[in-house]
Amino acid sequence: MADVIAAIAPDSGAYNFWRDCNPSRPVPVLAFHGLDDHIVPYAGGMPPAMEPPIEEWAAGWAARDGCEAKPVITMPEQTVTVRSWSSCRGGAEVMLYTLANHGHSWPGSLVMPKAITSQAVNANDLMWAFFSKHPMP
Repeated sequence: MADVIAAIAPDSGAYNFWRDCNPSRPVPVLAFHGLDDHIVPYAGGMPPAMEPPIEEWAAGWAARDGCEAKPVITMPEQTVTVRSWSSCRGGAEVMLYTLANHGHSWPGSLVMPKAITSQAVNANDLMWAFFSKHPMP
């Protein structure tokens, strides 16, 4: 649906048959995933075609979008690691926020259980900035 959706920003997602995705143009991706997610494990599940390791899934999007092979890795907060793939075709970019001490919940949410919800980043704010930066070409 690359002709309808400008960019995507999944959170704590399972990515069924993710290798079969072949969009008609590079699609910018901003993803969030917790290391303590027991519903959709960060390391992946079985079978991998249904629940891949999250870093492998993000690297797959980077390759699909024609980005640099290796991400730049930063830690804006002690419990947050960001992998950013740049120099993608069509001005796309792929970013993966990996959150320590975070389970299957929405980053920055005040209504989710504090035991599984990171307050180190606010997904709403980051998504708004990302979508504003990547409108439909």
